[in-house]
Amino acid sequence: MFLPSWSIKVYLNILSKVRFKYLAAISERRKIIMEAGDKSVLVECFGEHPVVRIVDFLIENKLFDFSKKQIMEEVGISKATLFKYFPRLEEAGIVKASRKFGKTKLYRINMESPVVRRIIDLGLALADEASRKTVEKELRATPRKEDTGREIKNKRFKSFRKEL
Repeated sequence: MFLPSWSIKVYLNILSKVRFKYLAAISERRKIIMEAGDKSVLVECFGEHPVVRIVDFLIENKLFDFSKKQIMEEVGISKATLFKYFPRLEEAGIVKASRKFGKTKLYRINMESPVVRRIIDLGLALADEASRKTVEKELRATPRKEDTGREIKNKRFKSFRKEL
């Protein structure tokens, strides 16, 4: 299908606006999470180390690619810290350059890497375990239906005795 050049430019402009809005929403969501003190399962389990935070951010946003500056801002680390640890992630094959935008390289998580797949599986297993523990804790905190039924019967019986 042939599209006129102006149509392609309009389409790309719309895509960039949608991506910008999505990134703004991600940024806002991260700020809310950071303020609330909520952490992802990986960060909660393995700590606030910059590598863990970078990998966690890229896994959460695996559909998009980011510049180093965007990663630095979203994760909340300094430029020196990013440039200290980022080459290690590239060498390990966890992060890969997806495309070049002018002089800027954009990066994303390398979903073909077996290491990344195992990290994702580990995160899912940790989340499953955390949710199971939460459900068990909630079940222990709420009274069983049998106990609630007995309490209701006892209250009815006591009110009935008072009437007599």
